[in-house]
Amino acid sequence: MSCLSLQSIYDHFKRFCFLFFIAFTTSILLISCNFLPQAFAQNTVLKPLVFAVPETLLSKNWLFIPDNFKGHFITWDELLSTLHDGSLSHPPLWDAIMVSENNLALGCAQGWLKIFHENECGRSAGYLQSALIWDKKRIVEPPNWAALWDVIRFPGKRSFPQQARGTLETALLANGVPPAKIYATLSTQKGLQRAFNLLEQLRPYIVWYRTPNEYKELLLSKSIIFGVAPLSTLPPHDKKHKNLYFVPELEYSFYSRRYWGVPSYLSKNRIKLIEESLDTSEPHLSSLPKKLPASSLFIDDRFWMAHGPTLEPLFKKWLKSDFSDFKPITAPTHLRH
Repeated sequence: MSCLSLQSIYDHFKRFCFLFFIAFTTSILLISCNFLPQAFAQNTVLKPLVFAVPETLLSKNWLFIPDNFKGHFITWDELLSTLHDGSLSHPPLWDAIMVSENNLALGCAQGWLKIFHENECGRSAGYLQSALIWDKKRIVEPPNWAALWDVIRFPGKRSFPQQARGTLETALLANGVPPAKIYATLSTQKGLQRAFNLLEQLRPYIVWYRTPNEYKELLLSKSIIFGVAPLSTLPPHDKKHKNLYFVPELEYSFYSRRYWGVPSYLSKNRIKLIEESLDTSEPHLSSLPKKLPASSLFIDDRFWMAHGPTLEPLFKKWLKSDFSDFKPITAPTHLRH
């Protein structure tokens, strides 16, 4: 076999380089003319919608999902900082997020969430139910609101959400205030002081939780005997959890509205897709019962939208105060009746 001369090798190399250059530049031209716009369109229009729902809500079919729903779900911890960061990230972490009414109003007021046509801030997503959850292995009879404060008959730790909303209501319900008079009582200096005094009495027995998953961990570790939390935090009754005996007492429940909010910084095309999805295949929670149990309470988010900005910091201030140095609560001016 004869060997190629250096000149022949050089000529072949030049021809290869020329053909490669032509092919490469043609490919670039094809990519720039055809591929990129198509990929961009797929990324901004055809990418599956992402719906964020509160932690633990996807278990046990708490969420009703239409057959024609084409998005997918992620969970979030319901903390305000998470709502802020996730909605303002680029791109946002979700296309729609399930929030409480007061967080929806705050998100729209701050520009995190989009205000739709006709000043509509979000779309209704149903109602979330929380209840008195207790360990039937360690408590011999079904408890009521008052049992939460009866540490003689029911010794052990209780758990409440680490926030004023819902916790102040629980204190007054346990002290005999009828559900229909909770917010009228909580709107006065005397009623507010009463709620904080009750929490102060129970403080050594309270384990606070910030997220649904934190409460679920308290149940799994049997760190508490009962508490108030969303029903979705209950572990399933299966072999894995055969030594857990937590059950809800549905007569003693809280009901609160939930809404779908949409980040403000999504593209117009993306927002149009989300609106179409919410119109035709909206995932949703249960509806509100026609008649609430006599000892249950519908959370008044209008009250919390008006008074939450002052009551939540007041609650945090009380939470950080030393037990021995606790001083009477000074209510905001608009609550001094």
